[in-house]
Amino acid sequence: MLHSLILYLNLLAFFPAQTTTLQSALDQKMVKASVTANPNGTHYQNPMIIRLTNLTSVTQKIVIENGRTFQSDDPGYQPIIVVASTIIEIEPGTSKETYVQGMCFSQHLKSPSKAVNYCVGDVATGNLALITHYIQQNHLQGVGAQHAIWSITDSRQLEDIVDWDEAKAQALAEYVADIMGGTAPLPAAGNDYARNLRVVPENSVGGNFEYSLNETAQVNIGLFDRNGVIVRELYYNPTEQAGSHTIEYAFDASVYTDDYYVVKYLQNNQVIDERTVEL
Repeated sequence: MLHSLILYLNLLAFFPAQTTTLQSALDQKMVKASVTANPNGTHYQNPMIIRLTNLTSVTQKIVIENGRTFQSDDPGYQPIIVVASTIIEIEPGTSKETYVQGMCFSQHLKSPSKAVNYCVGDVATGNLALITHYIQQNHLQGVGAQHAIWSITDSRQLEDIVDWDEAKAQALAEYVADIMGGTAPLPAAGNDYARNLRVVPENSVGGNFEYSLNETAQVNIGLFDRNGVIVRELYYNPTEQAGSHTIEYAFDASVYTDDYYVVKYLQNNQVIDERTVEL
């Protein structure tokens, strides 16, 4: 009951007056929507681009609701759920597009691709809705939030909720345990490579990225499998300072044993550079 009340109050806060939800706008034929994969995103960082066209004669404010889902027309590709609501203001007869702040909720499928189309799906309910609202309330963007979603949708163990920020990972695991009626794991040991992303790998494979920043930016480096799914975050700094940088990365080849992986370097949730590492 308490979680339901909190969710209701959050919905009131997320949807200010004089806005129309995406579902209502579509039902009333106020807008037309086109949804595509973001070619420079990942499945947990700005994965989709939505383009809305205002079909009315007045300016519309459309809210893309937290918990809104987007489904691929190819069942082999991941569905996406919105983890931060967004309001788009559109002048009459014009179109506007924005990134969808979302994450996937089916880990075993392929990451979104520009080769497939997406359509607007339902709004999530239950534990999945609770975790996406928790993610928005706490301004979470990283792999920890993605792992928390997978713990609900893919029955992943709570120990699999890992993040570069260990305190956030532990808080996420405790929250998921609470809403699912489970027991939260103890904090990761300092030398636990599986759960502590800062541990130096023993059988190291790696390299570096060189880049320059004109201003402070969020920077992260991720290790992705052949399906484009994140398997480990190798570096994360939400406030990388302006200037020239060389960031080294490494992973343990005795743990990650596929034939190859793709290492991606991102700035502000956009892929800037990537390289294939063959084992």
